[in-house]
Amino acid sequence: MNNNINDIWQNAITIVEPPTTRTLLKQKCRLVFLENSQAIIEVTHPALMRLFLDKTPNVEAAFTEVRQEKTKVSFFNKKDMEKLVSEDSEVLIELDNLIDSFISTCSKQKLTVGQTLSHMDNILNRLTELEKLEGISDETRGKITNAYKKINEYRIGLILDEYNESNRKRREKLTGNPSVW
Repeated sequence: MNNNINDIWQNAITIVEPPTTRTLLKQKCRLVFLENSQAIIEVTHPALMRLFLDKTPNVEAAFTEVRQEKTKVSFFNKKDMEKLVSEDSEVLIELDNLIDSFISTCSKQKLTVGQTLSHMDNILNRLTELEKLEGISDETRGKITNAYKKINEYRIGLILDEYNESNRKRREKLTGNPSVW
């Protein structure tokens, strides 16, 4: 942590109210991230998480005063952080596997449009489930949302292509000429 961030941390701790919170912050917490309007503080003693969560507005007020900008404060204990990273990793691996499965299934196998759409629906349903998981980061949630949008756009395009092809065949059957209509 550079001196400027350390100075901000020390100055914020100094003005946090009440004094008992100030003392516990000095003894049981450390600033692990400070950027833009976000501060993340590690609580080294998990049993104190509830206390610090209750005092979040007090700590945010201190950071806001020291930095002269509104600062959102989040508290984590190390176990929570490890779990978050682990869950993100697992979700990202599953996301990669879903996308690889989609690409390989659609490109290597001769599937009917109905089979492809069914496969896509299964992937979209799983992406919806992943997106609802608690404990994943906003970045991972964003990646899931983007994958969902891209696959759904492809799905819609496939449906439109099938619809247009169906209309072309119907016109050809009715007129004997596919270009007339």
